[in-house]
Amino acid sequence: MISKPSGFAFDVAVSSADYDARVLRELERQLTLRLPSIPPQRPVWTSTAADLLDAPRASVFGKSARLVVVLYQHLWGKDPTTKADAAAIKRRLTTSGPESVRVVLLDRTDVPAWLRKAPARSLGDVGECADWIVGGVAGLGGATRRATDDVVTIPLVGDDRSTQQRDSFLASHRAITHLGREFDRLASEVAKRAATVNRDDTEVPLEVHRVPGRCTVQLGPVALTLSWVRTRPDTVATGRLMIIEWEGQMARGVAATAGPNPIPLRETVLRADATRVDDWQWKSDDVAGYAYDSSELAAHCVDSLAYALQDRGR
Repeated sequence: MISKPSGFAFDVAVSSADYDARVLRELERQLTLRLPSIPPQRPVWTSTAADLLDAPRASVFGKSARLVVVLYQHLWGKDPTTKADAAAIKRRLTTSGPESVRVVLLDRTDVPAWLRKAPARSLGDVGECADWIVGGVAGLGGATRRATDDVVTIPLVGDDRSTQQRDSFLASHRAITHLGREFDRLASEVAKRAATVNRDDTEVPLEVHRVPGRCTVQLGPVALTLSWVRTRPDTVATGRLMIIEWEGQMARGVAATAGPNPIPLRETVLRADATRVDDWQWKSDDVAGYAYDSSELAAHCVDSLAYALQDRGR
């Protein structure tokens, strides 16, 4: 039964990094199906619709949303936008309590201490995650639609046919050819973005070394390596993209100068996922929702490296 709305402008407000737009769109769709719209209250606020919804971020995350959801990954809270979100959410936890915030984990990074009292879960199935969030809305007195309503039975993207198309394409020679192009695109984008990293007018040398199937970026005391790891049989479906962030100097060849071994800071393993050339993306088997095209992945990698550089300078 739908009740009269309270003074909240939104049932749910979601804070996320720009890289996670795909997860955000699908989660927003699922939540909108499960939460009634009772004007002037709206079901969901997200940064992608902020201009249309005309509500200040600090106000939304501070008090005008019934429940705040954080799509948390290791870069959340580091860029100026989500850093401001974090400040507002900290105040919210003090004034409204941990049950007014829910955390959806998009990678394996530990959440900061101040956020640990809020309920948290891995993304997993987006529909099940939406149910969990809607449960939080209901627990705070919000109106919801029953899960058995016809409106929530719309199937998610992906079926047996698309799985067959994916398997067929990734096993083809065309996919092998395109893998080379896509890796080169990723490496080129990483190199281009690395050259624009803000170094605060200090001398931080940049070196980029590329060979087929591997790219190394050395940015002062930190480094990034991208490697396509082949398997037997050598197919696109069985190979993996390994991304490692390092602290220290990466050695080059047998004549490299002696020094301490670099220390891995972060490792990500991704697979190619595509049904054709046009929908190519890099996807994690371990973390649901981690799926980026080459341009998005390059931005994510270089920004992470830039923040690692900032951390070393503190």
